[in-house]
Amino acid sequence: MSLRATLFSDPACPWAYSATPPLTTLRWRYGDQIEWSLVTIGLRDDITDLAANGYTPARQLAHQRLFRDRFGMPMSLEPRARLTASGRACRAGAASNGDSGRGIRRLGEAR
Repeated sequence: MSLRATLFSDPACPWAYSATPPLTTLRWRYGDQIEWSLVTIGLRDDITDLAANGYTPARQLAHQRLFRDRFGMPMSLEPRARLTASGRACRAGAASNGDSGRGIRRLGEAR
């Protein structure tokens, strides 16, 4: 008998990424007894309000560096010309990944 679990996650979110250790533990303990479905959600598509409030690509890069250094999150440290949001990338990933069980494993192994 297997259990079905759905993980809703934004792969660019450091708080979602912080769930990796407990998810890895679940995969280790229960293996194929859990049938995973991964649903990626982008927390934001429109970043105009961030820019209007003074959030800049340099500030975004500083936060990415902090999350990489403090939490081990695999963040790109390449400077960007503009602010980025994760919504479009999550939709693209969902469109290209029809294998619900293996997607969560790849997400955990991408580290």
